[in-house]
Amino acid sequence: MFRRTAPEQRAQALIIMALAMVVLVGFLALAVDGANAYAQRRLVQNAADAGALAGARALAVGESPEAAAVEYAVGRNGADWAEVTVQGQTVTVVAGRSFPSFFARVLGWPTMSAGGQATAGYGRPRVMRGQGFFPVAVHSESFQVGQSYQIWDDDKEPDDPPEGVIVGGNRGWLNFNGGNLSNAELKEWVREGYTTTLTAGACWINGDPGTRASALHEAKEHRIGDTVIMVVYDGVREGQEGNGQLDYHVISFAAFIIESVEDTGEPKWIEGEFVRYVTAGPPLGLGDHGVIAIALTQ
Repeated sequence: MFRRTAPEQRAQALIIMALAMVVLVGFLALAVDGANAYAQRRLVQNAADAGALAGARALAVGESPEAAAVEYAVGRNGADWAEVTVQGQTVTVVAGRSFPSFFARVLGWPTMSAGGQATAGYGRPRVMRGQGFFPVAVHSESFQVGQSYQIWDDDKEPDDPPEGVIVGGNRGWLNFNGGNLSNAELKEWVREGYTTTLTAGACWINGDPGTRASALHEAKEHRIGDTVIMVVYDGVREGQEGNGQLDYHVISFAAFIIESVEDTGEPKWIEGEFVRYVTAGPPLGLGDHGVIAIALTQ
């Protein structure tokens, strides 16, 4: 014998099944659309980061930070829109993106959105790591970025030095690893750079204010047209870090394009232009000597 299901019971079952389907779709939306929303949020955050870094770099080198930030956030990294705010030496980017849902549309959300925000700034580098430094130090007040100079290999400062000349107490050869600075060692550093980590404001480097014609010849043979990184110092003390006469107090870094070298006669010199050079890393603060550090601040 069979018992027939009452109409009321069938209606109740349909209601329960409908409710169960809603709950099931809700779980699917939470799992699938939630995971997609997280991925989209990461994408938009990356776009905001890229836009802020690009905007800070553009601001540092005198270009339009707004245009650069939007290009990198929207044009290159997939954001739908980006708002850019410039304040001092920082650039803030707020970016967003809309995307279709999978199961959440059944619950009334056909589209979803994700947003991200990032701020980047620039300044003189706090630390430079793994950089092949050129073994020359220049005084912070002896040059300006964007101008050409001759750095003379002469430890005697003339009574009336020509304009555009860095000489005497405003420059010196660097003895990076202490000890006796040989010509062979210095020539290698001129040719290859000396790879080390330097912290601005917290380190001293032993130096030699004398003449090194053989090092100039090495620069003439191997470094014409190269952009080299020099140490910028603000003061000296009696040599304690090596056998050189002086130690130079490092406060910043400069980028110098070597355009020509005179390694015979008097005077001898390296000639070129101090230029802007962008690197990654935490900025130390306001001002720079050509080398600029770009980093996210939040």
